[in-house]
Amino acid sequence: MLAVVPCQWRRIIGSNSEVTRGNSKKLFVRSIFHHNASFTRYLRAICAISRANRDTCCQSV
Repeated sequence: MLAVVPCQWRRIIGSNSEVTRGNSKKLFVRSIFHHNASFTRYLRAICAISRANRDTCCQSV
């Protein structure tokens, strides 16, 4: 997972004052955390399915 650290704001967003306002930063960071949480849930589900399939295949051998 990639996280945006404070020192990267200027590089990623640039000097646009509209985007770099405090309120916009909060919303941007929240959207990143929301995306990361959703992606983590997705990966957990995929791993659980893979483990179940692997266990089923190993038992049938």
